[in-house]
Amino acid sequence: MKQHVLRAWKLSALPACILFFGTGNGLSVYAASNHSVMINSSTLQADRPVTGKITGDNGEALPGVNIQIKGTTRGTSSDANGAFRLSIPDETGTVLVFSFIGYVSQEIPIGNQSTVDVTLRTDSKSLNEVVVVGYGTQRKADLTGAVSAISAGDFDNTINTNVGQALQGRAAGVQVTQNTGKPGDNAIIRVRGVGTTGNSNALYVIDGVITDGGIANINPDDIESMTVLKDAASSAIYGARAANGVVLITTKRGKAGVGRVSFSMYYGTQKAWRLPKMANAREFATLQNEARRNAGLAPYWNNPDSLGVGNDKIGEIFQTAPIQNYHLSVSGGSEKSQYSVSLGYFNQVGIGIGVGYDRYSLNVTSDHQVLKKLRFGNSLSLTRGNQTSGQWNETFVNAIRFSPTIPKYMPDGNYGYATLPGEQIGYLSSLGSAYLFQNDLARYRLLGNVYGEYQFTPELKFRATIGTDIIFENGTNFVPTYAFGGRTNTVNSLDRSNVINLTWLNENLLSYDKKIGKHGISALAGITQQSNRFENFTAHRESFPNNDIRVLDAGALNDRARGSASEWSIRSFLSRVNYNYDEKYLLSANLRVDGSSRFGAGNRYGVFPSFAAGWRISGEPFMENVRLINDLKLRASWGQLGNQEIGLYSFTTGLNLGQNYVLGSGQTVAPGVAPTALGNPDIRWETTTMQDIGVDLALLNNRVSVTADYFIKDTRDMLVQVPIPGTTGVTTAPYQNVGAVRNSGFELAVTYRQNAGPFRWDVSANMGAIKNRVISLAGLPIISGVFKTAEGQPINSIFGYVQEGIFQNQAEIDGHARQQNAQPGDIKWKDINGDGIINDLDRDYIGNTIPRLSYGLTANASYKGFDLSIFVQGIQGRELYLDGTGGRRLMDNFDNTTADYLSRWTGPGTSNRVPRLVWGDPSNNRRTSSFWVYDASYMRIRNLQLGYTLPKGTLGLGRLRVYASCQNLLTLTPYPWFDPEVGAGIDNNFTDLMTYPQPRTILGGINIDF
Repeated sequence: MKQHVLRAWKLSALPACILFFGTGNGLSVYAASNHSVMINSSTLQADRPVTGKITGDNGEALPGVNIQIKGTTRGTSSDANGAFRLSIPDETGTVLVFSFIGYVSQEIPIGNQSTVDVTLRTDSKSLNEVVVVGYGTQRKADLTGAVSAISAGDFDNTINTNVGQALQGRAAGVQVTQNTGKPGDNAIIRVRGVGTTGNSNALYVIDGVITDGGIANINPDDIESMTVLKDAASSAIYGARAANGVVLITTKRGKAGVGRVSFSMYYGTQKAWRLPKMANAREFATLQNEARRNAGLAPYWNNPDSLGVGNDKIGEIFQTAPIQNYHLSVSGGSEKSQYSVSLGYFNQVGIGIGVGYDRYSLNVTSDHQVLKKLRFGNSLSLTRGNQTSGQWNETFVNAIRFSPTIPKYMPDGNYGYATLPGEQIGYLSSLGSAYLFQNDLARYRLLGNVYGEYQFTPELKFRATIGTDIIFENGTNFVPTYAFGGRTNTVNSLDRSNVINLTWLNENLLSYDKKIGKHGISALAGITQQSNRFENFTAHRESFPNNDIRVLDAGALNDRARGSASEWSIRSFLSRVNYNYDEKYLLSANLRVDGSSRFGAGNRYGVFPSFAAGWRISGEPFMENVRLINDLKLRASWGQLGNQEIGLYSFTTGLNLGQNYVLGSGQTVAPGVAPTALGNPDIRWETTTMQDIGVDLALLNNRVSVTADYFIKDTRDMLVQVPIPGTTGVTTAPYQNVGAVRNSGFELAVTYRQNAGPFRWDVSANMGAIKNRVISLAGLPIISGVFKTAEGQPINSIFGYVQEGIFQNQAEIDGHARQQNAQPGDIKWKDINGDGIINDLDRDYIGNTIPRLSYGLTANASYKGFDLSIFVQGIQGRELYLDGTGGRRLMDNFDNTTADYLSRWTGPGTSNRVPRLVWGDPSNNRRTSSFWVYDASYMRIRNLQLGYTLPKGTLGLGRLRVYASCQNLLTLTPYPWFDPEVGAGIDNNFTDLMTYPQPRTILGGINIDF
């Protein structure tokens, strides 16, 4: 028994001392002479320091290595020179665990040593690497599900303006689409295809908080790792919301040791990577005259040649724009308390005039070991984003339509507008709509949680978490007075909107982790509850004194207000059991029960199980002499997932208060109520059943790693709004569970790393191939515009007429199926059903909007202080429909067209694709057809970066790196319009509605560690 003496205590303090230590700590306290206190304890022990240096297998110092006392949460990390210092218990059994991504972890008994120098061996596929999974972490070696893990190091050498860009092209089977290039817009993430005609968006979990608030305003510089849960075995723990995959985002946390201050910034310029070539003034007038003559009308332009090239209307609305980003972080802490604080500012002026986005961010995380068994901490993210977009959609479309004969500015200084008979009189000026209109959205978001964790025993732990996602939005839309020739507005107006979106989350989790001999078992059980309240308020006024005063009280007319509110909640019970024997045979089971307010009382709860098994073949005795293979594991899983993303009150009939009735002999109009949204109390979850078989392989001393998966993903009870007759008076059709969809595919990820010597390099490639098919739809195809979803076809296939060529002469018309108003030079349509008449029955499936293949490739190389990285991403096998609002110009009206229509049909043999130009389009060449469908495959060099890290100590800094980078350097695509990377809405309709294009960005930046 050890005896400890604490001197200089007053006797009056003894009762409090006795009370404090009398809580089961095995201490005896008594007063001694000379005002000392004597404490006897068999457990209280002194600490002693241990120091050392950590190097790689080539002798280089390794900063940031995690050093932890085994079996505790105490630890530290190595500094910039690889050195560390840690206080450990003064006992011989202490073991330190050294771990670092990309290296094999080591456990070293310390004994009586005071200095420990460690050499970590390179391991490109470290089996001890810890991966964030649902409600916890797990060693990569023990994973039995299909999981893609991306660390900050994987995207540090790329410029990412949003989280979606950091994930794009880095996970097999995960398609990330920048929905538009507009600053501040969300990316769309699809995991293993599209399984429903409804919402197919992945579920986001940020620092443990499940959110549907999007990821556009999350600062990528604050992210430590992202994990994509792709199969049922890994994502069933999220149950009713996991059918479309789960993306776990973890922000950076502090580590014990020397405090670290880091600063990074970049500044650059952007411009459109490509703009389509439109007809110039001379060409426009020539084509328009021809179109009118072909219709028997007089031409508008007497001398097209005199017009010259005119004005580039598209070029007028695009600009070279700046982009900048600044990020400052401070982290560190003691062995018992760690913290991380970061501040960020991002500003992107749009390449389209009148468009922009800026973001301020604050991220705070902390962890505190307040007692031996009690720990608490927090994650907090506060962001403010402001997106400005003017009247961009109308600006964009009108710039495409406008005649190049229209000047940029009028003689009086006003923005240019149409004045001549052959121009678009009555259209809004494209420049005027960009500069005069206001359309701003300010978004404030508080996202985070606080947790408390109590360790009952070394194996048993309880964790309680309270999380929140609070979003406030303020929108401003101002329409000014203006006069652009035939287009005027004499009454200005202002609309203001306010949104409050409050989400609360409570989680209570009990976990158990025990290893007995060769048996390892971990278990998790918990109860979670989440609720949301959404409120929206809008106000409108008109007739302001001028266009500069934009305050509601200044408006004189049409004062009106609107408001709405909605609520939802979900209660869940979850459990998971993982078992392994001798780290060779792995079993896992998950079960989640969800109760959602989105469904009626009879179908409110759903059960979502999953099972998985793994076999590490490389651990078997017969593999001992197979030196080529370092690790080989087979995985298989089965499970069921849910999708609840429909309207909040679809199970009940909605009543509309604005329905008037005519009553009595006097036919008096009286206010009333009528059902306009029909409910269905029997609707239930969409259920996705997924099967997966995979293999993980490491070769050549772990320099090569391979992961491959094959999966089948079946969705049944798809939630679809089935149309009902309009005579019922119901405007919103009820949801019904009809239909089934199958996605099946193959995924492959391969990495090679060569870290020996001063020259180091690595290459990582991934691909995902997928096939989408509707299995059943109760015989009711879903038609939405140009898209049709039907049995045997992919979801939202493009549906229309098939072009067979161009009628070259009257004889071809006479020999073809009867086609109304056909003339030589018109498009020849295919007679699909062979009845000799071209009509609606001759439409067919003419395009697939779901990519058949997605891929990404990253290559990094470094030599001494220099580093070079390149990132390539692309898709294959997707078609886009070019919508008629801007791209389908056949000179059948006043609108301009692209320069490729200079190769239109003008006589026999001149063209077999582009038809004649004729005013009014009497034979309807502009109908929905394969003529407007284009291959939108592309391969894009997303990022090319060259950097140099100055020697340590330069300018007194720990690390100083400078770099130059280019985004979207090169795009290879057959797609002729602005950009092939067009995202889908929630309903998965891929249409190029004049999508804001991606910018090409050239910038320079610095990274500093103080």
